[in-house]
Amino acid sequence: MFRMIIRKANFNDKDQIGRIFSDENEYHFQLQPSFFNKISKEEIMPSGWFEEILEKDNKEIFVADIDGDLVGLALITIHVDLDNPIIRKKKWIDRDLFWIPPGK
Repeated sequence: MFRMIIRKANFNDKDQIGRIFSDENEYHFQLQPSFFNKISKEEIMPSGWFEEILEKDNKEIFVADIDGDLVGLALITIHVDLDNPIIRKKKWIDRDLFWIPPGK
Protein backbone atom coordinates (compact mmCIF):
# COMPACT_ATOMS: atom_id res chain seq x y z
CA MET A 1 0.00 0.00 0.00
CA PHE A 2 1.27 3.47 -0.83
CA ARG A 3 0.67 6.82 0.77
CA MET A 4 0.04 9.80 -1.47
CA ILE A 5 0.55 13.30 -0.11
CA ILE A 6 -0.80 16.41 -1.82
CA ARG A 7 1.45 19.36 -1.03
CA LYS A 8 2.70 22.66 -2.38
CA ALA A 9 5.63 22.38 -4.76
CA ASN A 10 9.04 23.62 -3.71
CA PHE A 11 12.29 24.46 -5.52
CA ASN A 12 13.55 20.88 -5.12
CA ASP A 13 10.64 19.61 -7.26
CA LYS A 14 11.73 21.41 -10.43
CA ASP A 15 13.19 18.42 -12.30
CA GLN A 16 10.29 16.10 -11.50
CA ILE A 17 7.73 18.77 -12.44
CA GLY A 18 9.58 19.28 -15.73
CA ARG A 19 9.29 15.53 -16.33
CA ILE A 20 5.56 15.62 -15.59
CA PHE A 21 5.01 18.52 -18.02
CA SER A 22 7.08 16.69 -20.64
CA ASP A 23 5.12 13.44 -20.12
CA GLU A 24 1.85 15.37 -20.42
CA ASN A 25 2.96 16.99 -23.66
CA GLU A 26 4.04 13.61 -25.09
CA TYR A 27 0.73 12.01 -24.09
CA HIS A 28 -1.36 14.74 -25.73
CA PHE A 29 0.86 14.84 -28.82
CA GLN A 30 0.45 11.07 -29.31
CA LEU A 31 -3.29 11.35 -28.74
CA GLN A 32 -3.87 14.22 -31.17
CA PRO A 33 -0.77 15.23 -33.18
CA SER A 34 -2.84 17.40 -35.50
CA PHE A 35 -3.71 19.64 -32.53
CA PHE A 36 -0.73 19.47 -30.13
CA ASN A 37 2.89 20.35 -30.83
CA LYS A 38 5.65 18.22 -29.38
CA ILE A 39 8.02 20.56 -27.59
CA SER A 40 11.22 20.17 -25.61
CA LYS A 41 11.44 20.21 -21.83
CA GLU A 42 13.26 23.54 -22.08
CA GLU A 43 10.33 25.04 -24.02
CA ILE A 44 7.80 23.64 -21.54
CA MET A 45 9.64 25.14 -18.57
CA PRO A 46 11.74 28.06 -19.82
CA SER A 47 14.53 29.33 -17.58
CA GLY A 48 13.14 31.14 -14.56
CA TRP A 49 9.48 30.20 -15.17
CA PHE A 50 9.25 27.66 -12.33
CA GLU A 51 10.93 29.97 -9.83
CA GLU A 52 8.65 32.84 -10.88
CA ILE A 53 5.52 30.71 -10.32
CA LEU A 54 6.69 29.70 -6.84
CA GLU A 55 7.34 33.31 -5.88
CA LYS A 56 4.02 34.73 -7.11
CA ASP A 57 1.30 35.40 -4.54
CA ASN A 58 -1.50 34.43 -6.94
CA LYS A 59 -0.08 31.16 -8.34
CA GLU A 60 0.37 27.77 -6.74
CA ILE A 61 1.61 24.39 -7.89
CA PHE A 62 0.39 21.43 -5.88
CA VAL A 63 1.99 18.05 -6.39
CA ALA A 64 0.90 14.48 -5.73
CA ASP A 65 3.86 12.85 -3.97
CA ILE A 66 4.28 9.11 -3.36
CA ASP A 67 7.41 8.46 -1.32
CA GLY A 68 9.30 11.31 -3.02
CA ASP A 69 8.13 10.41 -6.54
CA LEU A 70 5.88 13.13 -7.99
CA VAL A 71 3.05 11.48 -9.91
CA GLY A 72 0.81 14.46 -10.70
CA LEU A 73 0.31 18.16 -10.30
CA ALA A 74 -2.19 21.00 -10.30
CA LEU A 75 -1.33 24.54 -11.37
CA ILE A 76 -3.78 27.13 -10.09
CA THR A 77 -4.28 30.89 -10.17
CA ILE A 78 -5.78 32.63 -7.14
CA HIS A 79 -8.01 35.63 -7.80
CA VAL A 80 -9.13 38.22 -5.27
CA ASP A 81 -11.64 40.98 -5.99
CA LEU A 82 -10.35 44.48 -5.65
CA ASP A 83 -11.87 46.55 -2.88
CA ASN A 84 -15.35 47.54 -3.97
CA PRO A 85 -17.89 49.26 -1.71
CA ILE A 86 -20.84 47.66 -3.53
CA ILE A 87 -20.02 43.95 -3.29
CA ARG A 88 -18.37 41.76 -0.69
CA LYS A 89 -14.76 40.82 -1.26
CA LYS A 90 -14.38 37.32 -2.65
CA LYS A 91 -11.57 34.95 -3.51
CA TRP A 92 -11.61 32.14 -6.07
CA ILE A 93 -9.24 29.94 -8.02
CA ASP A 94 -8.85 28.90 -11.64
CA ARG A 95 -7.36 25.52 -12.39
CA ASP A 96 -4.81 26.17 -15.11
CA LEU A 97 -3.66 22.56 -15.32
CA PHE A 98 -4.41 19.28 -13.60
CA TRP A 99 -2.40 16.25 -14.65
CA ILE A 100 -2.00 12.71 -13.36
CA PRO A 101 -0.60 10.43 -16.07
CA PRO A 102 -2.60 7.39 -17.14
CA GLY A 103 -1.79 4.35 -15.04
CA LYS A 104 -0.78 6.30 -11.93
